[in-house]
Amino acid sequence: RWKNEALLNYDGKLFWPKEMGSYEHLPLLSGPDKSEWTLISEYQQLQSYLSEVDLAIVSLELGHQDEWFLEFNNGIRAILGKQDILRKMKRFIRVYKTDLVNQIDKVARVDLRYNKAVAVAWK
Repeated sequence: RWKNEALLNYDGKLFWPKEMGSYEHLPLLSGPDKSEWTLISEYQQLQSYLSEVDLAIVSLELGHQDEWFLEFNNGIRAILGKQDILRKMKRFIRVYKTDLVNQIDKVARVDLRYNKAVAVAWK
């Protein structure tokens, strides 16, 4: 879904169905105009990494200052920052598997904007 107003195919092209209600199960992607291809491409890559930890992206946003934000199907939100998004996702997966998976219900947000660290905001 693109901004809850259209759908986005795997080639980054927008199309408008007659009714959006039956597509609410699809992830929500949003960003500035003309960023559709960037978002679908990043979504596909990020989601492929997450398959090893059984997480799914329910929303992915490219902010107006080129910062990436996402939310997983378990309710955790992540801030990825502006650069090295895929490297940061690999770091998140490492930390998730070793430190977070057994206490996931206590995690509110993970901040991955740092070069070599992860900050966790607890509920």
